[in-house]
Amino acid sequence: MNSCEAAQTGEFQTALERGYRFWKKSFFLADGWPKYYHDALHPVDTHAAAAAIVSLLDLIDLDRDALSLAERIADWSIRNLRDKQGFFYYQRRRFYTVRTPFMRWTQAWMLYALARLLEEQQRDSKRKE
Repeated sequence: MNSCEAAQTGEFQTALERGYRFWKKSFFLADGWPKYYHDALHPVDTHAAAAAIVSLLDLIDLDRDALSLAERIADWSIRNLRDKQGFFYYQRRRFYTVRTPFMRWTQAWMLYALARLLEEQQRDSKRKE
């Protein structure tokens, strides 16, 4: 059995659910602030925020509140990590912000995450019709 077949058997379902619960409880604040480490607020990292949005959307079948959390993370990130010129900062550290607009590490990932979020919101609104 290869790894793809093993993943489809449900063999890892319990571990996935347990890991998801820890991640959701430990890595996000109520307002959507995405944490880089489970036990620290800084740095706040745009790539981590974008990856969280994508992961939540990929795991939406585990948790019906995943879309809502992804929306809060996106909203928080746009308000706190986005420059007035439109690009996303690399990181907010405790006492300063690294404003470097890395194309692959921050811009591409956040664009991908926001596009995925928009697709899921559209799917969700069609399901509710």
